[in-house]
Amino acid sequence: MLLIAVFFLLPWSGLALDCAMLPDGDYEIGCKIYATCTNHVLQIHKCVEGTVYNRNTHKCDDPHIAPPPCNEADHCALMSDGLYPIANMNCTSYYTCVGHTLQGINFCAPGTVFNQALQTCDWSDDVAPPCGTKH
Repeated sequence: MLLIAVFFLLPWSGLALDCAMLPDGDYEIGCKIYATCTNHVLQIHKCVEGTVYNRNTHKCDDPHIAPPPCNEADHCALMSDGLYPIANMNCTSYYTCVGHTLQGINFCAPGTVFNQALQTCDWSDDVAPPCGTKH
């Protein structure tokens, strides 16, 4: 069964993050956008140009300081246009490369991994290694 990828390059206004159901804190939406829930109120933050969200510090930082996958800005320099799994993130996220430029980092829904053959997120038992466990 295929699952639709959670694609976080879409405008944040379309996100379904409900702070009424979440504890106070910061929530990573993508490498350039994160949300803060305070007293069940949602506030969206967009990182300024040249910075990415750092899930360790809960703020926008230089990409070289941030942990994977948001520190991978140069990944697309040698790649053709397409979507590529991020192996050091256990394939739970993937790059979008266009014109040798990183267009974004996308995150799969919980419990799924990127299926490069189908170019979407899928259950790990339906994905061939190294991302999945399909035999």
